[in-house]
Parts: sequence; C-alpha cells; structure tokens
Amino acid sequence: MARRGMSKRGERDDDDDDVDVELEPPVARTSPGQQNGGSSQADELARLKRLLFGKEAQRLAYLEKALSTGRLTPADVSAVLPEAVRHTVAKDDRLGKALAPTLESAIQSSVTRNPKRLADALFPVLGPAIRKSIAAAMSGMVDNFNAALENSLSIRSLKWRWEARRTGRTFAEVVLAHTLVYRVEQVLLIHREQGVLLCHVVAPSVQIRDPDLVSAMLTAISDFVADSFGDEDGDEPVAEVKFGSRTLHVAAGPYAVLAAVVAGKALPTLAESLATTVEQVHMEAALELSEFRGDADVFRAVKPLLEECLDEQRKERKRSPLVWLVWLAILGTAGWFGWQAWQERQRVEAVWQGGLSALRQAPGVVVLDVDRDGDRVRIAGLRDPEARAPAEILAAAGLDPSTLDLEFETYSSLDHDFVEARMRRLLDVPGAPFLRLVGDVVEAQGHATHAWIERASILAPTIPGVTRLDRTALVDTDRRELESAWTRLAALRFHFTEGTDVIEPHPVDDAEIALTLSWLDTQTALAGSFARIVIQGRAVPTEQDTVGDLGRRRASAAARRLEELLPEATGYDIVADVDPGDPEAWGGRADRMVHMKVKLLGVGRR
Repeated sequence: MARRGMSKRGERDDDDDDVDVELEPPVARTSPGQQNGGSSQADELARLKRLLFGKEAQRLAYLEKALSTGRLTPADVSAVLPEAVRHTVAKDDRLGKALAPTLESAIQSSVTRNPKRLADALFPVLGPAIRKSIAAAMSGMVDNFNAALENSLSIRSLKWRWEARRTGRTFAEVVLAHTLVYRVEQVLLIHREQGVLLCHVVAPSVQIRDPDLVSAMLTAISDFVADSFGDEDGDEPVAEVKFGSRTLHVAAGPYAVLAAVVAGKALPTLAESLATTVEQVHMEAALELSEFRGDADVFRAVKPLLEECLDEQRKERKRSPLVWLVWLAILGTAGWFGWQAWQERQRVEAVWQGGLSALRQAPGVVVLDVDRDGDRVRIAGLRDPEARAPAEILAAAGLDPSTLDLEFETYSSLDHDFVEARMRRLLDVPGAPFLRLVGDVVEAQGHATHAWIERASILAPTIPGVTRLDRTALVDTDRRELESAWTRLAALRFHFTEGTDVIEPHPVDDAEIALTLSWLDTQTALAGSFARIVIQGRAVPTEQDTVGDLGRRRASAAARRLEELLPEATGYDIVADVDPGDPEAWGGRADRMVHMKVKLLGVGRR
C-alpha cells in the first residue's frame, strides 16, 4: 500500500495541478496481539500525509477562506487591476467618467499646493501653442494693417468712402464688398430629422442673429422643396439657397446637415470641404447622432472641425507704391529711433561702467556688492571717513545720484595719505610741533607743551596705521621753563652768624619766597615731575666741631625755613646735607652759608 501511494503522488506531479489526489490509509488486519501498535501506525500515516500534501492543503485552506469571507488582499487586486482597466477602457467610457471627478480634484489640489510642477509639465505643450497663436495674431494684424494702408492712401479709397457716405453703409462694408471674393461667415451643424441646431461657429468680426432661425429656415425650405418637388421620402435636402449677397451651402449626412453661410461667390472646393467635414463629424460622433435626445452639449468636440471651414479669399491686386513708401518711412523712423535708443543705452552703460570703475579705483573706498534693478542701482561697500564721498565720485562721472542707493560702512584705510590725515586731525592742533609720518611712526620736531606731549603720546598708538610717537626731537617748553625757575630758586642764599646756625636777615622777603615755592610746586605737579631740593650747609671746622655738625645744622635750619614757608608742598621735598667742598676755597662769608641744588625727577620718584 505504501508503494501504491507513492505511485499516485508521482501521477499528481506529472498531471495538471487541478487533479485532486487522496491517499487513503491502508486497512490493516491486526491480530489481538497487534492492537497495541495501532496508534503508532496512525501517527506515521498522518506524518506521511503532511509530507506529501502539506502545501496543497495550505492552498486549499487559503482559497476556502477567501471564498467564504469574500475579501481580497491588495496583492490579489494588484495582480488583476491593470488588465481590468484595459478591458474597461476598450469597452466603453464609464471608467473615464467615474475617475474624472477624482482626477479633477487631484489636479486642483496639486495646482494649489505646487503650481510650478504642473507648469513645468505643461511647458513643452503650452510653449509651441502660445508661439503659434502669437504668430497667427501678428500675421493677421499685419495683413489688416496692410489692407488699411492700401485702402486709405489711394484714390480708390476716396471713391469707396464717398460710396459709403452715399449709401449709408460703413467704410468697412464697402471695402469688404469690393475686395472680398468670398468668406464663410457661419457654419451650422443641424440634426437632420429633428432640425435642432447641434453646433455653431462664426467667423471673427461677423455680427449674427439667432442661429436657430437659420436652422429653422433651412428645415422649412427643405420640407417645402421635398413636399413640392422632391421624392416622397424627402431624403435629399436643399443644396444651396441664395438670399441677397449671401448664399447658404448645404452638405447632408445620414443624421446631420452641415450648412455654411457664404458672403460672395464661393469656390467649387467649398462643397467638397463641407462634404468632407460632415463625413468626419459622422465618424467622430456617430453614436451621439444616432441616439440624439436633445442634448447638444455633447457635440462641442466637433467644433474644431466646423472652424476649419471658416475660410475666406480676397482679391489680389498690385500694391500702391505709396504703401511701400509709407512702410519705408515707418521702418526708417523705427530704425532711427531704435538706433538712437541703442546709442543712448550704450552711452548710459559707458557712463555707468566709468563711474563704477572710478569708484573702485578711489582711495579709501572698497566696493563689495553691486545690484542693478531696472533704473535703481544699489552699491554696498566700505569707506574711510577721510575718503571722498561715493556719491560725489559717481556724480562727477555723470551718474544721477537720485537713482543710486549707496550703503557704505565706515572703515579705516591703511593708505599713507589717510593715516597721515587721521594723525593730523587728532594731533595737529594749535601749538603742536612739526609732525611727519614715517612708516608707522609719527616724528615730532620742535617745541611743545608738556600737556600736548603727554596727550600725543597716548593718542598716537590709537590711530589706525600708527604705532607710536617719536619725541626724541621734541623740546618740552613747560619743563624747560620749570627748570629755569628752579634754577633761580637755587640761587637763593641763606647766611648764618659766625659759629651758629642762626639765619641772618636776607634781602628777599619770605612772602616772595613762599609765592615762588607755591608756583613751582604747582607747575612741577602739572608737568608730571617731582623736584628734590638738596640744601648743603657750610661751616669751617673747629676744635669743637671736628665732624662738620654745624654745616648740617645750618642746612637743617634752612630746610625748616622753607618748609615753614610752604608746609603742604606736594611737588618737591627737601634734603639737608653737608657741603663736601673744600673750606679753604670758600673764603669770606661763603663759609657761613648754605648752597641749594634742585633735581627734577620723573613722576612718582621721591
């Protein structure tokens, strides 16, 4: 039985997949002693069934579930959707009508969200269509202009104007009557059985009344002719109807009639053109014509076919030489004005480039950005305060400052001239010495006050392009005057009685000495200096004064005298000492006096 089951499995593999194969378990005849092994044989048989028919069982279970629930997965739909769409489209247009609202909504949403994407997609189609439309409009405008010139600048045009005034017609109507061979003014598509107007087109600049009247007239005439002269069925409509200066040409089809209102005498080819058009209408709208129920909107699709029939032909005539002269004058005038405009643009461009070049080359000016927007020009950059104004530079080059938007930030140029200008603006004040910029150093020569020297020493390194002030060749006038005043004070002498440290009366009043000390104290402090008065006392050595104590006491007495005259001095101090000179060289009263020396020190030195 096992070999038989394998044989059936082999037959399933070779045959079609739809063949159902069942493997029945063998009927085993067991003895009572073998009944204990029955369960194990059933398990082995079940496992063998799973090995042989496991995949088929899963497929059957899946199909059974899909049929019982009626639900398909997206994968199932995607497998058949393209083919289903193709069959539906080939059968009828129900799918297109069903999808139209969804597609319209999607397109509207896309345009609202990102109109550029749709514009880019339609650009290859819209571009040629727009160019073709513009070319046709320009061609028609030129033809109309030519006709207007030709009919307005000749003797014949004067006759036509007189005729228009005499007959009460417009000049355009008279011109059209004399120059037009024929023109198809209207084309009407009329249902043959019901006489309903299906579609209607009109040539430009043609004024019409109700086109339904033409349709009704044609139907009435056709019925009258058929009843009076035609066959009983009335299958052949009227082919041509003439009324006034116009003719109604008719081309009939099985379901519709094409009627053309023609002004003038039409060419024989018009009948062929109308017949061809009515055939194309029946080909494209056969179902709509045969099942027409009064809705004419469905025939809008055939309107382009009717518009192709709107043709016209004018009389050809030799153009008047006056027209050519007028054209020549117009072209010459246009060329002259164009040449003048081109020259003006070149001149403006040359002036602009020259002004920009002058601005770029100007010292102390850096042009960073130039933006031209029509007649407005924006120029951005950097400018040294000492440099020439950009507006002044551009105006000198011939540019109108009112058309310029100048945005210049301040910066410090390291150009030598601008550094020297900044230096002189800050340092070259009244009373300043001779100044010269050498590299990045300001050399000062001559006389200057102490205040100017101190101020210039501080300001010079702050000037862009300057590192320091060279004051080697400077003479501090305040210090020199101060030194001279201290020298005069040092000439003051104090004499003492012989053998004592008592100061003898001297010719200089103490008040005068105090005033001098006060002035020197103030000026010394203002000059940023400090003075040290060294008083050296003299005394002839004696047996009682072998170490020179009397000379020191005399110096101390003179120092106390000066301190008493100006006790709150801040610009100097006093030091008492012994004169180290040779007593034998002093002689006379010189050995009973004190000698003063003044030393000017720097700021803060005591």
